[in-house]
Amino acid sequence: MIRILASVEAPAASPRSVSAQRLLLAASLMLATSLPPAIARNGPMADDPPTPAISTSSPRAAMPAALNDAPAAAPGVAPANRDPAPEDVSDALAPIIDKHKVPAIAVAVIRDGRIVALGASGVRRRGDPTPVTTSDLWHLGSCTKSMTATLCAILVDRGQLSWDQTLATTFPFAAETMADEFKAVTLEQLLTNRGGFPGGMEQDGLWGKLWNFKGTGTQARRLTLETLTRKAPKTKPGAFEYSNAGFSIAGLMAEQMTDSSWEELMQREVFAPLGITTAGFGAPGTATPIGASDGAPAGAASKGPDQPRGHILPVGTPKEPGPSADNPDAIGPAGRVHMTIGDWAKYIAAHLDGEAMLRAAPANAADPANAGGGDAPSSKPNAPAASAPAQSAPRVISRPGELVSLDGWRKLHAAAPKIAEKDNEYAMGWGVLRRPWAKGSTPGDTGRTLTHSGSNTMWFCVAWLAPERNFGVLVCVNQAGEGTKAADAVAGEMIKRFGKRDEAK
Repeated sequence: MIRILASVEAPAASPRSVSAQRLLLAASLMLATSLPPAIARNGPMADDPPTPAISTSSPRAAMPAALNDAPAAAPGVAPANRDPAPEDVSDALAPIIDKHKVPAIAVAVIRDGRIVALGASGVRRRGDPTPVTTSDLWHLGSCTKSMTATLCAILVDRGQLSWDQTLATTFPFAAETMADEFKAVTLEQLLTNRGGFPGGMEQDGLWGKLWNFKGTGTQARRLTLETLTRKAPKTKPGAFEYSNAGFSIAGLMAEQMTDSSWEELMQREVFAPLGITTAGFGAPGTATPIGASDGAPAGAASKGPDQPRGHILPVGTPKEPGPSADNPDAIGPAGRVHMTIGDWAKYIAAHLDGEAMLRAAPANAADPANAGGGDAPSSKPNAPAASAPAQSAPRVISRPGELVSLDGWRKLHAAAPKIAEKDNEYAMGWGVLRRPWAKGSTPGDTGRTLTHSGSNTMWFCVAWLAPERNFGVLVCVNQAGEGTKAADAVAGEMIKRFGKRDEAK
């Protein structure tokens, strides 16, 4: 489904949640992971029920003194020159907030490695006047998936993982009870939603067990592995099946081969080298019941919520942070990261810079980011990669694209081969689509985009990357449902305003 907005082909409206993941649980939390509609596999779904027309203020966001949150060099590397401050586009968000009746929106536009536009408008919690800011934290849902894949690419570069290592060889403790069809499933298949894992996680009561699980995230992921691999998969490995469980098991593979938790690995290997300092897991902020004083002295005005709140459908009721405000720890690698819009832009800039390095590199160029050396880990089929010493300090990189090797970027951004017509063009945490506005000026350019959206049903976000033009748009909304349409409208407006080819030169 394509929508035309002011002569600009905007991202398709109403990115969709995978229906198999809509499991209504306590506190009205549903597990959902979202993709733009051209990626989701089963044809159009009805839109989520719209939020009732609730009057809400849409104040212009409080903007930090220093707007320039552009991707910077890694810690310890001095930036060469300070880029101009991004354009404040907060005023463009307010009418979209009013139209779609969502609490708040944040947006960042990236071009040629820097943030050229940044904005936030609306309120952190419906019914409370506290405005959002560009320094607030936003839940990224399934946009976490490409982050987990990026972590795996770093570990492949280092020789601690290989793309073709299998479940049976990585997890010998589970191999005895593992169905034969799962034993040969590879890391690459898991990260492209082709590992045979289901869309839902209800098998043998697993989803309820994960909600009540008292152990660590790693232990919960082991329980997921052992439960879901006991029975033969309904979807043949190699065929597309959008699966949170598959990405969770990919994260478990990284944990198994490094003796570190996925959460520790993400902070150390992905976020720290890019200068990302605000990343965390789960719903952001500290819970404060509506009407409480927020710690203010007696008689003083409430300080309001410390971070944006997600809002529960269908009426957009604010949800305070806590265990029921996000999905269980087990599926962290599939969808539990939060951070500021500026820090998310640093991560996206690394993917765009990796593509820029690929486009600029001669076919036989040495790869400056390939830290593994020697034979590629994938030259040892179906065997775990050799362990390497754990990194105790963040890597120092001279540009964001050096986070991953050139071979790694190629692998991360290439759509997996289809084995059935219904299969989607899906890379490692990215849908691969083509859009006229994304087409570059180099012969052979096709307008390829990398895109993904994310939602735990209380938040919504979407990223659109145009690698051929080194351009990207990121939008976050603290409500799903109508938030999907609001995000689409914002993305289209930013593409129209900042995606002109004469500006991209």
